[in-house]
Amino acid sequence: MAGLVVVRERPPTAKRFVFFTLEDEGGLMNVIVRPEDYGAKEE
Repeated sequence: MAGLVVVRERPPTAKRFVFFTLEDEGGLMNVIVRPEDYGAKEE
């Protein structure tokens, strides 16, 4: 999975889940990242 991040959302009601929308020449893809996976790269 690869593409340009078009949207990143961290809604306060999503229990720290992060939502991305990726875009490439084929279209758009929605990605949901779990809190433990998103935080692993920030440390």
